[in-house]
Amino acid sequence: MSRAPLLRRITLGAPLIDLRIVQVRRRMIEAALSSGTIDLAIDVLLPLSEKVRRHRIAADRLVVVARKGHPRIRAGFTLATYLKQHHVMVTSRRKGAALEDLSLSERGLRRRVRLRCRNYAAALRVVSESDLVLTMAERYARVLNSGVGNQILSLPIKMPTLEAYLYWHEAVDDDPANCSLRALVSQAFSASHPDRQTTRRALTDHRSST
Repeated sequence: MSRAPLLRRITLGAPLIDLRIVQVRRRMIEAALSSGTIDLAIDVLLPLSEKVRRHRIAADRLVVVARKGHPRIRAGFTLATYLKQHHVMVTSRRKGAALEDLSLSERGLRRRVRLRCRNYAAALRVVSESDLVLTMAERYARVLNSGVGNQILSLPIKMPTLEAYLYWHEAVDDDPANCSLRALVSQAFSASHPDRQTTRRALTDHRSST
C-alpha cells in the first residue's frame, strides 16, 4: 500500500506518535523486534519463531503494468506475450527470484528480468519511459500509477495472491502503545485492502488493548 493512508490515520488517531520507517534485512527482523529496535514489521509470511506474533493485514492479486502505446502489448494479452517481454523487478536484493518467478518456475517457465530497482515509484517511471513491464500488487499499482498513466493488465497466468503480514514480539503483545499502533496500521491496510477478516482482527486487537 502507499504510505499516505497509514500516515494520515496515525496522524489523526495518534497525534503524539512520531514514525520512523526503516528497512531491515529479513534475517534480522526477529532480533530487531526482540530488542525493541523496531516496534512492528510488515512483510510477506516469514518462518519466524513463535515468539514473534503475526497476522495477515492484506491480500492482493498481481497485475502487469506497461506503458500506453507499448508496441507488443495489445488486446488479448497472453502468457506467451508476457514471457517475451523484458521485465523490471522491485527488490532490495542483488539477486534472487520474486514470487512470480517462483510460480513460473514451477511450470517450467522463465521470464527475462532486465532491471532490478528498490522502489515501485521508480519502477513505474521506468516503465512509462521504456518497453519494460512490471508485475506488482493491483491496489498498490492503481495508487502509484495514477500520476504516471501506464496501463494495468491482468496477469495472464494464475498465481497466488500477494499477502502482507504484520509482525510484533510477544514481549509487547499486551503493551497498550503497541496494541494501539497495531490497530492503526491494520485499519489503514483494511481501508486500502477491503477484507472482512482483516478488519475484524484489527478491531479485535484494538479492543484488547483498551
